Amino acid sequence: MSVNNPSIWGKFQILLALSSFIANLITGVTLYFALSTDGNIGQNSAIVFLSIVNLCLVITAYVSMRNHQKDHQAYSNAHLKVADLEKNVECLEGAIKDLKLDRKVTANIVHNFCHEYRSVIAYLSGDALENMTPEYYLEVKSSFQKFFLFALPNIKELFDSLTEDSCAVCIKIIDEDLNVRTFRRDPVSYRARRESDSVLDIFPYKGNTAFANIMNSSIPDTSFLSNDLKLDSEYVNMNTRWKKMYNATMVVPIRIPYNANTVARSSVIGFLCVDNSKGGFDSQVCLNLLSAFGDMLFHLFHLYGKLDMPSEETV
Repeated sequence: MSVNNPSIWGKFQILLALSSFIANLITGVTLYFALSTDGNIGQNSAIVFLSIVNLCLVITAYVSMRNHQKDHQAYSNAHLKVADLEKNVECLEGAIKDLKLDRKVTANIVHNFCHEYRSVIAYLSGDALENMTPEYYLEVKSSFQKFFLFALPNIKELFDSLTEDSCAVCIKIIDEDLNVRTFRRDPVSYRARRESDSVLDIFPYKGNTAFANIMNSSIPDTSFLSNDLKLDSEYVNMNTRWKKMYNATMVVPIRIPYNANTVARSSVIGFLCVDNSKGGFDSQVCLNLLSAFGDMLFHLFHLYGKLDMPSEETV
């Protein structure tokens, strides 16, 4: 018997109602004979018989009600399980939808970055550079600066989506004296972080564990990733306010093509950094994406660094 069949419950209700009606009828007959009896054995026997039948009907009704309650409870439990399963299916469908959306966002942002990257590279490596005029130099320089105004917000949006937390993105440059300074920040975090940049305008690379690990390593793909910096007792940061700004970070080098004979620290020209409060950075997706952006930025900086301001006499 299926507990989900509504006709079964209807039959139970009819049976219980009929049993109750018969029990009431028998009770009435029994009461009548009890009041009108004159000591006749036949009538007394009938009363006893009807009383026994009445008791059996009451017991039957009680047992039926108990079984009905058990079946109803089983039905309720099954209904709850079905509801839980439907909720789990809905959650899985939502997760699949979010995953597809994340992939779409990632693909779109990477495409945006590469599209603008191609445009600025064309400026920095075009034939017009051979006989560059001051006006064209300013145009190339403007294109270079505008690229970062476009690129950093896109990188931020990408990691906001991947980590489900608000991220901050910046580029740090290292000079010949191995000191670090901020080159660019994404426009969203700029207002909150510019005070730190003004207080700590320039500092030695050893003043930050992430930069020190990258600079002191001879491994070309060295990076730094932590999703809970407060648990890292060895983490060093000369910015004394860092705990108020973030608790997780990911840093990759902007590095020249690796050469085994090149000293590691002289091969790094800067760092691409992302941080947030909740973490969620992983080495398989997030770190690889950030490393890809860092690789492309090297080529950009390398070409821009080769530009010379033309003289007014340049034709």
